[in-house]
Amino acid sequence: MKRALLLFLGFSAQAFGAGLSPYAHLVVSDSAASSRDGVRVTYLGTNGYQFEFKGHALLVDPYFSRVNLLNVTLGSRIQPDISRVAEGMRHLAPKPDAILVTHGHFDHLIDVPILMSKTQARLIASASAVDLAKRAGASFGEAVTAGDVRRIGPWKIRVLPATHDRLFGKVPFDQHEMRGLGPPQRAADWICGEPLAFLIEVGEQRIYIDSGGTPAQLPPHERVDLAILGVALPDSRARLPG
Repeated sequence: MKRALLLFLGFSAQAFGAGLSPYAHLVVSDSAASSRDGVRVTYLGTNGYQFEFKGHALLVDPYFSRVNLLNVTLGSRIQPDISRVAEGMRHLAPKPDAILVTHGHFDHLIDVPILMSKTQARLIASASAVDLAKRAGASFGEAVTAGDVRRIGPWKIRVLPATHDRLFGKVPFDQHEMRGLGPPQRAADWICGEPLAFLIEVGEQRIYIDSGGTPAQLPPHERVDLAILGVALPDSRARLPG
């Protein structure tokens, strides 16, 4: 990834369990003037991003609800926070072309069905993530796997293999199919499924994005202009040189 700009994403339980208001300084983007002929990048918190190019927008892992970690630990029911989603949408383009999801955990997917219903954006994710989204109320979704390529508006999206960091030696909620037939209600229902990464090409720019991983699955060794690497846990940080 020569000449790549690396964005190292941290994670804290405090930010994870709160709304966007105390962290407004984290919801930042390139100025519209400086990116008129390029890609405008907006960081939405956690692993959420918006990419904009000439009137088109693409979302990755948009998550605004900031579910309380105590509810996750206790196995209590969790659900999207409608007011926080509405607050987060103030930072989004009104009609994104698509929403890309790297895996099915709630802090990547739980808000997606609401955002889809309000924006009519299409969902691009693994089969298990699409299944979860539909159970949670999404009307549609396009299942992809590593090696697939999708062209949506000006975006060329290559789907790449990825891995998920281990927490205390294991991947959290590491199933490939949700048990039961109903909607996901607890954090454990939002299973990891097949982790994915994406290489997005638009306007002669190439953007790589993942949500973490292990040294067993490294990003592709090819030119990118912007690489966004999740580094929340030791596994993903071990991928970095030095």
